[in-house]
Amino acid sequence: MNKLNCINDSQIVYDGKIRFPSLNNKTASIIGVKNDIKPHRILSHMFSRFKWNLSKPKLILSVIGGPRNFKMANSMKKAFKRGLIKASVSTDSWIITDGYSSGVSKLVGEAISENSHNTQVSNLVVIGISNSENVVYKEQLQELKTLDKSFSYDHQDVTKTCNDNYLDSNHTHFILFYGENTKNGNKLRGCLESELRKSETNLNISKKSNDFNLDKSVPMIQICVHGDFDTLCSIRQSLESRVPILVLAGSKGCADLIANALNQIEPNIPELVIESKILDRKIQFYDKMLHDACDCLKTILSFKDLDLINIFRLEDEEDSQDIESAILRAFLDSQKGKHFDNLRLATQWNRIDIAKNNILIGEEEFTSDQLSKLLEIALIDNKPEFVQLFLENGANLNNFLTNGRLYYLYNSESIHEEFKRTPIFYVFRDIFGLKNSNFFISFKKLRTFFKQYIFEDSDFKFFPFDIDLLFETNTDEQQQQLKNHLDETFSKDNKDDLGMSGFDQKWLNKSVEKNLELNLFIWALVFKRIDIAKIFWRIGEYQMANALIAATLYENLSLKLQNNIELKNISNDFLEMALGVLHSLEISSKEDVNFEYLEQNISHYGLDCLKIAVLGNQKKFVASSCVQNLLNEKWYGCVVPNDGIDTLLKVFYILIVW
Repeated sequence: MNKLNCINDSQIVYDGKIRFPSLNNKTASIIGVKNDIKPHRILSHMFSRFKWNLSKPKLILSVIGGPRNFKMANSMKKAFKRGLIKASVSTDSWIITDGYSSGVSKLVGEAISENSHNTQVSNLVVIGISNSENVVYKEQLQELKTLDKSFSYDHQDVTKTCNDNYLDSNHTHFILFYGENTKNGNKLRGCLESELRKSETNLNISKKSNDFNLDKSVPMIQICVHGDFDTLCSIRQSLESRVPILVLAGSKGCADLIANALNQIEPNIPELVIESKILDRKIQFYDKMLHDACDCLKTILSFKDLDLINIFRLEDEEDSQDIESAILRAFLDSQKGKHFDNLRLATQWNRIDIAKNNILIGEEEFTSDQLSKLLEIALIDNKPEFVQLFLENGANLNNFLTNGRLYYLYNSESIHEEFKRTPIFYVFRDIFGLKNSNFFISFKKLRTFFKQYIFEDSDFKFFPFDIDLLFETNTDEQQQQLKNHLDETFSKDNKDDLGMSGFDQKWLNKSVEKNLELNLFIWALVFKRIDIAKIFWRIGEYQMANALIAATLYENLSLKLQNNIELKNISNDFLEMALGVLHSLEISSKEDVNFEYLEQNISHYGLDCLKIAVLGNQKKFVASSCVQNLLNEKWYGCVVPNDGIDTLLKVFYILIVW
């Protein structure tokens, strides 16, 4: 066990799993801690690979409000649940509640349960954070300290008091506070959420993707549904920490109190608090709590000009799409003027609509480095719409594609995790003896792969050459060091720190210069990112040749993998693209121009289109009228043969086979 990432035993009450018999024995992780524990120690437990092993979230949706049995129109409940799920899935966010099977937390649990058939929903992280004071089985749960198996958390096994709450079975993790002064669980939860938002580079956070840097804070939005006095206090605490709030007006309670107060020029605060009924007149110390509630509301209203408070009125079930957008805009509105940060978030959330409609509105300016970083994220995270968007908005490939960045695209940790699931990995593994971990894809290996697996006669000169000389004298260990160095450098946006012992910083920072679109086209083909490949195919040169190369690659992969239908369809798609280019030439050009195009030697391949088609066994292309006319002309001596006699023989061999 890594002691640096575990909580001291004296601060743990228990740590284990609970099982819900009422939900097919679904399990959830749970930890009980003392209420004076430092929040960052809990986070160490959450991110440690020896414990919960969570990945850092892209967004936190903190849902607060509705106490036990709060009333809300069914149509509004449905709209809220659908909107919450859409926002969570589209951004891969965490949802945090108090974890109870009552109030708004139960509503969140129902949203998860109703969509559990969706794999993306079932993979969401839903964390309940609260005090243990009113949790059913709070004493029995302490047996987990010594229990080697999960604790059976049955919702029917015990007689509970009116103040006790069951834990909701649709949550994936629970954090319960024990000890004196735990009644204000919302405050403890707020402190933990605040710590989670901070940069925590010292934690053992697994980098499963390029989409969030360890030195970046986690964006968070607090969503208020209904709510009572404690909710009001939580909102004040969040606003003081500059957390944006989305208030669902129409859900009554605290939510309507804030919405009504903001809607008035000079609100009568005491009157509004009383009318909201967030306080029971029968409670002890009513006058003091009324005074505290008024002070709390005054503080909240003082933030109205900072774009931190967002009011959204839920009318009916049709508003689910609007609430999804409202949740995301709530955070972006709190960062007005931070165009790069907001566009980066929209990219990570995969929300092209927000990027186009709310960020790229003509007021923003981006540096070349910023656009390069955004393009890099879109490429690695396989988001073709954003790749197209950034290219249209000024991303310069000359500035973007350096030797170091091209290496990073082939060797980032997240890319390799995905590469192991692609067909080409199995071919690479056979040729180079790759292991399932800690391998390095060099340009030399790529060139060897294409020569051995596609065309031996091709040179594939578009890959950079200098690195080959570099790697002839370096060991596998040094290559792995460079991989780790590039991964760390680009994930932290520190491109000026590319130099390291044994490697040439100037070379790593040098632009690839030639064949930029082709290099990115080939990169996308290797990792089976077809939509991205087509983007660079469209803006690049030699479209016919490149489409034939892609068709041949995927045809061979299909055969290698026992006639894989998906790969065969991709091959056919690229073949049709090549034929489309040929057809457009037939319409717009003279016949002799077409012949020249087919026989034009493409220097970075060392082949012409006709040879590529023949060597790739692309029979449909060879059978096209333009190619057949060229062969007839050659046969009857109307066109002077080039040095491709072998090609012609192979062509006629193919025709005989037909």
